[in-house]
Amino acid sequence: MQVSTLWWMFDLGQYSNTNNPAKHLQALLKVLQQAEALFAELLINLPEVLPRSDHFWGHQEHGMFMNSTVIYRTLFPESAILDKGLLRRLLRLLPEGSSLADFGALDGQYSSWLNDTGWVTAFAFDGVPGVTDITDGRVTEVGPWAPEPKTSTRNQNV
Repeated sequence: MQVSTLWWMFDLGQYSNTNNPAKHLQALLKVLQQAEALFAELLINLPEVLPRSDHFWGHQEHGMFMNSTVIYRTLFPESAILDKGLLRRLLRLLPEGSSLADFGALDGQYSSWLNDTGWVTAFAFDGVPGVTDITDGRVTEVGPWAPEPKTSTRNQNV
């Protein structure tokens, strides 16, 4: 949510008999605290990466976006382009109750939109380091360089 919207909600809440303005102020405080924590981490980690130039075009060595792109889209969701025409067309092709995976989901907006329809269940995956934490679990961090999950090695006779 944007800070200006939360402030507007707080301001209007003062005139309401049924709405407590404190809940809006608490939501605003939470957003500001999250932003403060992000910038505190940047202050610690940014100086060590500034001398490098390989990341200034927004992509890391494996091709995925940098986590700062996900942070930006999380703080400013209206900045992302969501192709709803494509998503509506996709819904016409998928049977109700289908499951699908969105690989390269970045901040998971496409999967979130699809899940909001109730028609399908979408799962979001991306290789951006820390994407699961940045998106509060909406997107699962995966990548070809990650260790493979352990599987059963039980010997089966055929």
